[in-house]
Amino acid sequence: MPAIAVCSQVFGGLPDAPQLPEVLLHSQHLTIAELIQRSVEAQIHELQIQHQMDAQQVRRALEEV
Repeated sequence: MPAIAVCSQVFGGLPDAPQLPEVLLHSQHLTIAELIQRSVEAQIHELQIQHQMDAQQVRRALEEV
């Protein structure tokens, strides 16, 4: 099954903001709308995971103090 790697940029964002994660999509048939929708959904999911990990790191650091 072919894979499509999607890399995205945020235009107008902060210059030192973290990059959006690369998304790999596996499908034989995708419309452009489906490609965009699945890419955005995957990136939002990855950003939510990163946010949760960052919050956990802050909690740990505060508990050490």
